[in-house]
Amino acid sequence: MGIKQSLKQSVQRSATLWAGYQFIKAQVNRVRTTAYYLYDARRCWRHMIWRPTERARWALSSEMLFQYHKLEKGLVMPGKPRLFGTDPVRATMALVRRWEAAGYPTSDAIYRGACATVSCYRAGLIARGLHQESPAIHQVDQFLAERQQVLAADPMVTPVPLEAPTKPGAGPWEAFEALSVARRSVRDFAPTAVPKEWVERAVRIAALSPSACNRQPNKVILIEDRAEIDRALSFQNGNRGFGHKVPLLAVLVVDSTGYFDGSERNQTYVDGGLFAMSLMFALRALGLGSCSLNWCVTPATDRAFRKLGHVKDQETVMMMLAIGYPPEAVAVPLSPRRDMEDLMRWSKAKNA
Repeated sequence: MGIKQSLKQSVQRSATLWAGYQFIKAQVNRVRTTAYYLYDARRCWRHMIWRPTERARWALSSEMLFQYHKLEKGLVMPGKPRLFGTDPVRATMALVRRWEAAGYPTSDAIYRGACATVSCYRAGLIARGLHQESPAIHQVDQFLAERQQVLAADPMVTPVPLEAPTKPGAGPWEAFEALSVARRSVRDFAPTAVPKEWVERAVRIAALSPSACNRQPNKVILIEDRAEIDRALSFQNGNRGFGHKVPLLAVLVVDSTGYFDGSERNQTYVDGGLFAMSLMFALRALGLGSCSLNWCVTPATDRAFRKLGHVKDQETVMMMLAIGYPPEAVAVPLSPRRDMEDLMRWSKAKNA
């Protein structure tokens, strides 16, 4: 038996010494894992930034998606028509021009989606009688006139009708494909209460999601009181224009005490993301609609939200989820997806 093992066994004979040893070991481990957070901070500082002169293809396409998805969302907002999207449409057009100046392919799905969304945005303003109010309409007209060939080559139209989550007589793959296509972010809800038992069924299915060492750290906090929903949503800026119609709000959290130390710092988001996706699929299979609302907030906002009393200190807020019945006729953004060559690659790396 080695010296280290012998000393360890001696310490274990005393409950006091063993407890002290475990405490010191935990504190040393906390200091050691600080390096993990510094590593994350360095990578964030280097890579998570969009620069005004950015020319990298992936970053440009990501920023284009970010900007023109705002236009798509505006086209499906419920309520009285109002002018929207002036800044996002200008940003989208500028990004398209930077893409073209860099010589990137005009066959790319994200590029084509940007051009098509600008065209649909114009059509949406005209249909709502808002085009004459838009200070960007002449820029939009010129932009589209210069890209007639791109628009004619492969027409895309947004928004599109929300599809049914099932297909009669479908096999396993066809059924899953139909559910995946039908799982879209819904931003309009019928004023119908969501049955609690249906939510419980969906959560039970989501609980089957994989988690690190099957620790199942996910929790769902449900808010159904109108005033409480509005109060909670006031801390999240992605629900503007439809938050007042959300009949049921879920706050998805992960209990941080389910992890042994900071080396598992990213596992909360992995486990939480898997759970969230399963929950959205389950809700849609039950005929419900949902809209994921991200939690990209400052520490001050996170602390202020916690004062409402819904979330415990050890729980990490993953996201909010708007839940409800979609109206009989509801539209959702087309949201073009990246081309396959951007989604996957076969690694050519070999062991040295």
